[in-house]
Amino acid sequence: MNDWKNIYGPVPESFADRIQNTLAGLEDAPKAPRPRRKARKAGRTLLVAAAVASLLSVTALAAGLDRAGFFDTLFGTGAVADRAEATPTPAPPEPEVAADGTVTQQAYEYTWKDGWNIITSVMPGYERAPVDEELAERLIGPYIQELDQTFSLPNTGGTGEYAGRENTFGDITVTLLSYVQDEADTGYLYFSVENPEGLSLESWEKRGYTVAGEYYMDFLGGTVRIQAACKDFLVDTENSTDTKVYVGVPIAYVGEHMDTLTVGDTYQEVGGFQEEYTLHADRLVPARTAEGQYVTATISPMGACLKKAAAMSGGPVMADALGSFTITMTDGSEYLVLRDDNYSADAVDNTTYLCGMDNKSENMCFNRIIDPEQIASVTVTVMTGWDGNNEPVWTTETIEF
Repeated sequence: MNDWKNIYGPVPESFADRIQNTLAGLEDAPKAPRPRRKARKAGRTLLVAAAVASLLSVTALAAGLDRAGFFDTLFGTGAVADRAEATPTPAPPEPEVAADGTVTQQAYEYTWKDGWNIITSVMPGYERAPVDEELAERLIGPYIQELDQTFSLPNTGGTGEYAGRENTFGDITVTLLSYVQDEADTGYLYFSVENPEGLSLESWEKRGYTVAGEYYMDFLGGTVRIQAACKDFLVDTENSTDTKVYVGVPIAYVGEHMDTLTVGDTYQEVGGFQEEYTLHADRLVPARTAEGQYVTATISPMGACLKKAAAMSGGPVMADALGSFTITMTDGSEYLVLRDDNYSADAVDNTTYLCGMDNKSENMCFNRIIDPEQIASVTVTVMTGWDGNNEPVWTTETIEF
């Protein structure tokens, strides 16, 4: 468990004594398991954090309790579903689950219908591992914005034809909990939706994640939408219940006019309810940058921006023409971030979201946390043209850090 002093900062000596006494009592107390909806991972010591929060009534401190879900949903296995999306033919291989909780899915082909057409596609493989919470707190924790911003669907309608109309959906609240952004222009948002009377939230499986929306999320009575380069709303299945759902949203590009979140009244139950919130980070997770012949790579602990060389940005290299991207660490280990199925039949996608921006860069959110100071090099494969048979030409370069 992380040292609470490092998490919560300096405190009075009297408070420190109270905390130590409380922790001593917890060590001697019998350990009661935390109830879970899906028992996938070993329990976290949230009891200690709860005791600390009860002794110091500071909103930011209490909000810190959400970090376990924040890290695990966006960088670990908290949103990993039991099966991949779709009903492929043939059936996909079962994901492998290692003793440490790492989930690995091999790439496979599946057949699906697009109207009258039957199409065979490749579902990329992936590897998702439990979060190293100590590393997460050290590299990302100091930069997390604790938002604590709540939006509630009104009990009655406002002016005009909706004036006095009763809200029949119940006491629905959307609470923005945590947000973090890095110097590579990627971001991650974590929020909750709650209704004591129950939530009608449709979810499905996609690339091994439990997803509750693409580009926006509908819930009973309302919608959450983000005007940014994001797509999937990942459900924190570890901590969600039937009345309160926690959601993580990876944002591959945070830019001007693309950082607005809107909470609205989907079915016009009370009419005209629409609240906007601008995602803003007053401190950014640091990133490292190295320049190669074809690509300039900016990499943070949580994401990357691969900017194509200026001579290529308006030329034959398309926005989706990144064939592969691998990060090699100083200890020799490798993080295979992406291997596209246009480049290889053995496709891999270890991002939570990837998007091309203006045909000039590839921006991506990692599905794990890495230490940029331990990067030795990155290897990228990009399409640099076409051959005489109108086939793409792939060029690989290694960029030293």
